[in-house]
Amino acid sequence: MADVVKTYNFFGLFEIKTSEPATSMFFLFLLIGAIFTSFISVWISDRLGSKRLVFIAGIIQAVSLLPFYFFHQFQVTLFVGFVFGLGYGIYQSVDWMLGIQSLPSSKHFARDMGIWHFSMSLPMIIGPFFAGVLRDIFQDLGRKINLPYLGYHVIFGVSIFWMILGTILLKKINFESTSKDLNTLLD
Repeated sequence: MADVVKTYNFFGLFEIKTSEPATSMFFLFLLIGAIFTSFISVWISDRLGSKRLVFIAGIIQAVSLLPFYFFHQFQVTLFVGFVFGLGYGIYQSVDWMLGIQSLPSSKHFARDMGIWHFSMSLPMIIGPFFAGVLRDIFQDLGRKINLPYLGYHVIFGVSIFWMILGTILLKKINFESTSKDLNTLLD
């Protein structure tokens, strides 16, 4: 955060001196947004369906990152964290249910859930490496062409791309394949 946001003034009420507590404040705002929507999303998913909510969550998260291209103020960062958290809370509240509904058969739930979890964990393991490489390459290029935040813009652009692509690909998945199997398994 220190590379892009230079001062951490909290709406004129107080100023944070370093980026570490400012980053913690960002995550606090993100969690507040996530907590708010996670409570109501389960109730809403019973009425609208979890597929729609995950679609909405993906769009909220992708669009919420756009202000980082134009604004570098701490207040905007906190606002982005809160709005991203709204989408994240929706996503987390219905994600597992949607995953279970998309499994091909109830015969191999444990194996299939393990593969699904691995597919979620792997990007979190390798993503920071690739993000770091992209940031370094494009920050150096950005300095040469007078775009000082180019590395971060590329990282957020890649994130937005993957969020939108993942959201679009949801449309192709049949989430009702195991509903009957799951209901008989739980009865």
